[in-house]
Amino acid sequence: MIPGRLTGGAEEAVGLCFWLADTPALQQRGLMGVTDLGGADGMLFVFDGPTTAAFYMWQTPLPLSVSFFDADGRLVDGAEMAPCLDESPGSCERYHSEVPYVMALEVVSGSWRELLVPGAVLTVEWPACDGMVPTDAGLKRGGRCEGVVVGAPPASTPAQHSHDERRTQRS
Repeated sequence: MIPGRLTGGAEEAVGLCFWLADTPALQQRGLMGVTDLGGADGMLFVFDGPTTAAFYMWQTPLPLSVSFFDADGRLVDGAEMAPCLDESPGSCERYHSEVPYVMALEVVSGSWRELLVPGAVLTVEWPACDGMVPTDAGLKRGGRCEGVVVGAPPASTPAQHSHDERRTQRS
């Protein structure tokens, strides 16, 4: 997991830890099949550049909220996403931002609602620390993130996160 801080419109801040979708396989899988976040606050998807790609909830049993953030970490859009357990992903609703984004944060629907408001800012500590990761067998527990360092990734950070069009069609 990676630690981060979410600051709402009224300047209250909360330290959080997220699963990181940092490979095409993790981006495609997202929270598919997960029924318990196991102590994580959500999953963070980071893209190589601005995008408006859609997410969907195929085979994702938890209702989720997705929040889209620009390169400065500012909330630009969001949506409530309903589970889609249909046989075919083609029948699942697509959720997207009208405004380009570089990070998308999925949390259990309704979580952090008081902070995910206009003016909210997400800051993330880079690089990722050890923590929980989704696997084919469920969750693999590592150490909980300790401490929160506020700041966006430096511009010189090598791309650790790959954009995979299939993933943005799945979430």
